This record gives sequence, C-alpha cells and structure tokens, in this order.
Amino acid sequence: APWCYRWEGGFYHDFRAEHRRIDPLAGLLDRFGPVWSAAQARSAGVDAPMLDHWLRDGYVVLMD
Repeated sequence: APWCYRWEGGFYHDFRAEHRRIDPLAGLLDRFGPVWSAAQARSAGVDAPMLDHWLRDGYVVLMD
C-alpha cells in the first residue's frame, strides 16, 4: 500500500504509526515485486485468510 514503507526489519504503516515484521509479505515482494496476484501469493504459501488480514489491516491494496 502507498502508506506502507519497507525497512530492513519489516514494514512501517503510516496510519497505524507502527513497525511490523511480516516475513511472508517481504518474501512476496522479493519474489514478485510490488505488484502480484492472489494466485502468485498462493504459490508462495500465503493462504486466503492471511491475504485477507493484510487487506483489512491496510498493508496491501487491490488494484483494478
């Protein structure tokens, strides 16, 4: 998401004003870059509940 920044220990979320380590998300960015699909996430071991959690918390956003 545009309001989240990656740092060496994880991610910083502007609206939450918190740093959080999310290794599976970091792995997705390393493997696929900033734009990836749900199918790619599944292929990397990210299940639907985890992806939904990131969406709800605002760490990822859907694109058209």
